[in-house]
Amino acid sequence: MLSNEDPYSQVCIVSMKTLDGKTEGTASAILIDSKQGLVLTHASVLYPLIEDCDPERLGKVLNSGSGDKRIFSSSVNIEVTLPNGENGPEDSYFTNDNTIHPVKLLSNTVQDVKPFIKCKGKFKTIFECRRLTRVLNNLMPSDSWQFVEETAATENKQNQDNKTQTKAQMCYKLLSFFVLIKLQNMYPIDNVLMIRDSIDNKVGDLVEICATPFGSMSPEVFLNAKSRGILSNVAGPQGILLLTDARCVPGSEGGALFYCHKRKRLLAGIMIASLCWKNNEWVGLSLACAISEVLGCLKTHLTHNIDSVKQTDYVGGFDSGFIPELLQKVRCVNVGHNWGSGVVIDSMKGLILTCSHVLNDVKFSGVSVNDSESSPAQMCNVIYRTPLKSHFDIALIQQKTCTTTGDEEYPIKFGRAVEGEVMYVIGHAIFRGKGDTLPMVCRGIVSKIVRHNNVPVMLQTTCAVHAGASGGGVFNTRGQLVALVVCNSKDTVSGAYYPHVNMCVPIETVASIIKYFIKTNDADILRSLHVKNNSINRIWSIGTEDCKVYSPI
Repeated sequence: MLSNEDPYSQVCIVSMKTLDGKTEGTASAILIDSKQGLVLTHASVLYPLIEDCDPERLGKVLNSGSGDKRIFSSSVNIEVTLPNGENGPEDSYFTNDNTIHPVKLLSNTVQDVKPFIKCKGKFKTIFECRRLTRVLNNLMPSDSWQFVEETAATENKQNQDNKTQTKAQMCYKLLSFFVLIKLQNMYPIDNVLMIRDSIDNKVGDLVEICATPFGSMSPEVFLNAKSRGILSNVAGPQGILLLTDARCVPGSEGGALFYCHKRKRLLAGIMIASLCWKNNEWVGLSLACAISEVLGCLKTHLTHNIDSVKQTDYVGGFDSGFIPELLQKVRCVNVGHNWGSGVVIDSMKGLILTCSHVLNDVKFSGVSVNDSESSPAQMCNVIYRTPLKSHFDIALIQQKTCTTTGDEEYPIKFGRAVEGEVMYVIGHAIFRGKGDTLPMVCRGIVSKIVRHNNVPVMLQTTCAVHAGASGGGVFNTRGQLVALVVCNSKDTVSGAYYPHVNMCVPIETVASIIKYFIKTNDADILRSLHVKNNSINRIWSIGTEDCKVYSPI
């Protein structure tokens, strides 16, 4: 054990190899029951072994929702890699393990101590979280979403493409499946994991992924690497599907998603996808399933209780207490089949700030706003919009019927951005409020403020920005609106999108004009937002001519 109080000590790696050693599936995992030696991982460990599975038995598993080791056409070797103890032999896990002495000095004369130990495992069961399946089918249908990287070879490309497509479909079906492994020759040890109930997970919560990039490839280097971010969104009944902007790379599936509260780490979820694309656009978010949901499903597939896993009371609130308030300030702006986002800048008057390009098709359809798919849409008038390809991509719309709900007590505040400062981007990205999801929240920093004549003309952040976020707000940790999201960047040669490199209009530069309009209702002042300057045009041409990803989708 790394420490008697260390939850990371129960995060590990699973490897499954065919007997000839030619094919290996590997993923991160969690020692979910330290008394009985039960290791939980995601079914992504099976992705490379799909062709080694019995098609008929695998099909039955997908239909019935559970199965055992007979899904394989032949035997596989299973190995689990766990963190090694730091305090000598009393921390060794296994009966057949040699005594290991801690390294006092880095010297060739001292016996090397590996940071991990390995143990044989036995395939116990594969099972499905059916509610997770329903949520994924609703929010992320297979015809629009992809969760595995295409690796088709150039030679014999048609056959490879067919195989890749079939494999991708199978991996999609296994997205809501998990695998339980029983460790062999293990002493029972005290459990240090504390479980957080899914209903306590909130958008904006600070979270940490503990997992092993690339699985078993090099545990000496990557075992239980950590990355931090926030919960960008939650979806499904009791918030069972979790989306986070924390870094997650292949091999991290099956790893632990911890809720961070001061120095405590509560197990909130298990990673299920490190990579995802929507309509061939890379989405810089990772998916997890609430661990309480997985454990609830697991109990129906076991003949005994997992009594060593502790459920904890709710600890703390939002790490960023202003976020719930800001979620109420961001609207989904609908223009026909397309959409973007907007920020309510005056609740009493129903004034909403958005991007001009979000209103691109307004001549052919009306403009409406709503909080989510289930809330009624409210029609809007366009007060002003800058011409397309203008330096400042800004529009102001107003609800025709304004029904305030008390949030007028908390008017939006404008702020000034500082390079390196923590920021939150909030917008109706990706889902358009589908399934009553909240606006997406991503955390990052201000990476660059571009100035002309000492006036801010562009703000860049490291937050993950996705389709539908155009017109959304960039907020600082004081809840102030500091910028309006315009677009992210795109490689025009490869077609690749970069969500973490995005361009925004600094509110600092346009705030005085907007405030003057709110005070006077003089729409003529808004024409000042249309700036004509060749130098600024060269700056923004990168964000508007080459990067058209955030025209509404």
